[in-house]
Amino acid sequence: FAILKRLTIHEVGHMLGLAQVGRNERTGLPVMGHCTNPGCIMQSGGSFSPDVDVNDPYCKDCRAFLLRGGS
Repeated sequence: FAILKRLTIHEVGHMLGLAQVGRNERTGLPVMGHCTNPGCIMQSGGSFSPDVDVNDPYCKDCRAFLLRGGS
């Protein structure tokens, strides 16, 4: 269940707008990227990284984005 927890945290981060890099011109939907900060669950493959602490999964930048309400 640990990997499912990590993957869920990562995908919920995307749903909340983390690592959005723009919008698709045709559909208007967000285009998602990944965080580049080490140890962040929003890194590409972060769900599988042993460096991510699931009790504190987001880096300071992603956490600040969430605390600002996504702006």
